[in-house]
Amino acid sequence: QVRWSERMEQLKSFKEKNGHCDVTGENSVEFPHLAEYLLECRTQWNKKRKLKRPHMYIGFLSAEKEEELMAIGFSFSLNKRRNEGNKRRNEGNNRGKDAVPWSRRFQQLKAF
Repeated sequence: QVRWSERMEQLKSFKEKNGHCDVTGENSVEFPHLAEYLLECRTQWNKKRKLKRPHMYIGFLSAEKEEELMAIGFSFSLNKRRNEGNKRRNEGNNRGKDAVPWSRRFQQLKAF
């Protein structure tokens, strides 16, 4: 079993190389089990969040560990990660308010 400090060092190294903490199985070749570990952290965080008394939660993800993860930019919410990813992708689009939707252009192409 890999210790917490080793996983944190792996995540920090990943972030330094990639500029984010969005570790997936595809992009974490150097640390193949890091994505699984972080998924388990998210699972633990969600279980804790759903409890009526989260302060009584017993699990490996302590409040200190949560803070340490958040301090380096790790997101526990998958929706938040997806939204931020979509926002980053859309920043590169230079679509103005008069842009023609893709589906309409596709129909025009088919008619051609």
